[in-house]
Amino acid sequence: MLLLALASSGFVLQTLSFALPALSRAWQMPAAAFSITFTLHLLGITLGALAFGRLGDMAGRKSLLLCAMALQAVATLACLACSSPLQLAALRLLAGAGIGGIGANAVALAVELAPRHGRTLWTTLVLGGVALGSSLPAVALQWVGAAADWRFLFTAGGLATLVLLPALALLLPVARAPATTVPHRLASRGGFRALLEPSHRTATLLLWAAYAGSMLAMHLITSWLPVLLESAGNAPARAATLTGWIHLAGVGAVLVSAPLFALSGLRWLALLLLIALSSMALLAAWGLGAGALDLLVLAFGFGIVGSQSVLGTLAAHLYPDSCRATGAGAALAAGRLGSMLGPLAGGAIQAAGHPARGMFILPLCAISVALLATWGLAKILHGQNRFHSRESADRGAT
Repeated sequence: MLLLALASSGFVLQTLSFALPALSRAWQMPAAAFSITFTLHLLGITLGALAFGRLGDMAGRKSLLLCAMALQAVATLACLACSSPLQLAALRLLAGAGIGGIGANAVALAVELAPRHGRTLWTTLVLGGVALGSSLPAVALQWVGAAADWRFLFTAGGLATLVLLPALALLLPVARAPATTVPHRLASRGGFRALLEPSHRTATLLLWAAYAGSMLAMHLITSWLPVLLESAGNAPARAATLTGWIHLAGVGAVLVSAPLFALSGLRWLALLLLIALSSMALLAAWGLGAGALDLLVLAFGFGIVGSQSVLGTLAAHLYPDSCRATGAGAALAAGRLGSMLGPLAGGAIQAAGHPARGMFILPLCAISVALLATWGLAKILHGQNRFHSRESADRGAT
């Protein structure tokens, strides 16, 4: 059930990106005019992750998860009445708050409801719901074809979330009160202060930096790739398909990451980021005319989406029960603050008329920051390129 909740948030997250070409044509506005819409949407996710995460630790994660889903559904359906980018931006801000709240509380619930043995494995698999949902708009557009206008995806995302709400309310159990999962070094008190205590402040900041770099790269590319591909001469259907491949490759990365992260820890995270970095470097060098464009898009999706599933698992396991949703929400919020730069920068690059390959320079830098932060995390966690799950902690590993 948690996987479905995260899938609904992944679908709604990507609705604007896939609807943007049709929306731009329908409203007779350049794509760059929607930069503020992307930015406010990501700001909403940031605020929602912080607020709903902290409230989930205080008042119960299941109830806050349901509230966040209701907000996501209502705000997404209300987008159908919009007639300007500013109106759309205001409602995407609210929908984003719902997405952030779903992410923070679903991650915490995934840890607490998972079997004690294999908790890292199952948490990573559940987090794959975001990648799965993010891939579905491309599938939906392929299904309806040219008959779809920009309202189709907003309708589908809002209605799907509404259908899931009663099922989650009835079937999702309330989390047990588990033993603290990994933090041997974290204080037991809750709240944001627990995340920044001197003994572990550096690890928290490095986690935030890695999340910010990874999300900035992904959201700049997924926000603007459909428009870039169409402007490069690709048909709308092919542009949507290629963008969808980023998320489909991410689903595959999540399935692979679940066991490999449990075994290899941060070394696997570093490898995923290196794959994303290499694909961005080649796209920056060759542009969208590269013969290997399809392969490079798949490689980028595998690396960047896979890295975020691993970072989400790491954030969920790094903090004790008293501040788990707060910690997961803060990490997600830090990532979204970084990613807000992506759509703005993409809009500026578009408005300035730079070649398409210039869009890949900023993600290249952002992924490099994430890689450096991962190296720092590996050093902080006892000098090993490894993150130890609850099972290894129970055996006395550090």
